[in-house]
Amino acid sequence: VGSAELAMYCMVFISVINVSACAICIYFKDKNNTKTALLIFLAGLVFVFASGPFQVPDEIAHFVRSYSISCGNFDFNGARVYGGELAIMDKAFTPGFMNSMNYNISMVEGFNTYNELMQTGTDHVIVEPLIAQIFPYIPQVIFILIARVLGFSVLGQMYAARIGGLLLYTLVCYLALKNCDRYKPIMTAVMFLPISIFISASSNYDSLILSSTYLIFSYFCKEKITIKDIPVMILAISVTSIKISYFIIIIILLLIPKERWHVKFKTKKISPWLVLAVGTLAVLLVYQVIELYNGIFRYGFGDIPRWNEDVSTSGQIMFILKNPLAFIARIAFTLYENNFFIPGLGYFGYLDVKITMVSILSLVSLFVASFLAIEKKNTERTTSVIALVLLAIIFIGVQMTGLYVLWTPVSMIRVIGLQVRYFLPMIPAFFIALSWGFGKLFTPNVNSENSIKNISVLVPFIIAVLSAVLLFQHTYIGPFGQ
Repeated sequence: VGSAELAMYCMVFISVINVSACAICIYFKDKNNTKTALLIFLAGLVFVFASGPFQVPDEIAHFVRSYSISCGNFDFNGARVYGGELAIMDKAFTPGFMNSMNYNISMVEGFNTYNELMQTGTDHVIVEPLIAQIFPYIPQVIFILIARVLGFSVLGQMYAARIGGLLLYTLVCYLALKNCDRYKPIMTAVMFLPISIFISASSNYDSLILSSTYLIFSYFCKEKITIKDIPVMILAISVTSIKISYFIIIIILLLIPKERWHVKFKTKKISPWLVLAVGTLAVLLVYQVIELYNGIFRYGFGDIPRWNEDVSTSGQIMFILKNPLAFIARIAFTLYENNFFIPGLGYFGYLDVKITMVSILSLVSLFVASFLAIEKKNTERTTSVIALVLLAIIFIGVQMTGLYVLWTPVSMIRVIGLQVRYFLPMIPAFFIALSWGFGKLFTPNVNSENSIKNISVLVPFIIAVLSAVLLFQHTYIGPFGQ
């Protein structure tokens, strides 16, 4: 298939998406949350097919885990290998494809290789991934099984798994949107961020974890929290802590002003500290269950070597304790060197497809949302806003410290392995603070509420779809990657 044919197919697909979006906006014009969630799903569908197979970070390992579970393997056997079409896909669609091909050819060549190997076969095999999880992959497994029953190939099952992850992301985002009595344009823009949808419209568990962090954050935006919110809140906290470094986001519950906290059991008011304690216990319980399960059903891996022999966890911890100022300097240098990871909003694949326009449009979407989110009466406490920003800074510091300790060689003056996706859960904090600042300068027009609702959804939707089209162009048609 040539570039002209691909461009034509892309135009037809986007036309269908646009018509569907118009239908949704008309039919659900009075149901803003439903409309927004459906548009998130539509934008995600474009990303499902715009991104090449296994071109989302770690997608191959996550898909192999989902595929293994769908085959009835609920254990983690290091001696297990996978051949056949799955191995062919791994060989044809090398992670970081554009970089590995020096940006000289398109993803079409990967499909050509796939078709050739399907005819000739290969001795290549994939080993069992190190990921030892079951629960986060259930949505993908369900869609893999449906695709298998319908007769789809393993490649088709991979796309089905992406749709399963996207659907879960959409549903959890819908729950978060229902909570957002305040700052809904900001939360909407963050959910629509191209990098958010790119990660969530793939075969991995980030669709569940990322959307769960947005759900936790949405309780800060809710006008009245009651006892009915607590079970979902605890579940979201438990799910988010699958990435243990994200657990710190639970502190946001303590930043909710007292006048919004109406959690009572019978007649007794329940403190946020108690919910925090229960959430912590839930996380510990989840981890104990996971460790117990892994202890029984994980075997055959032997000693797992470090990716780099120069990495020393104990050495890095000692360096931090002995040289805290030098460590802070390395954190600051890493942020400065990477322009505070703002360009990363447009980095796709294994950071090998960089689209500057997407970075710019993502920022435009967030700034517009901050302006649209100005409250009629700026009642948010200054202390709450400052505390929220401080929590966001601490959250980023925790992510960077984790990668410094676990992945960075002792001799390095920077933190390696960082990507903007690790910071996504707390991006709303900075733009809520910006919106609060705008509120001190501007007074919103109370007669423009319907316009604000429409703009706050349509602008990020259009940007997300356009970004997916640009990703498709850079991956399949050209220019390739950089």
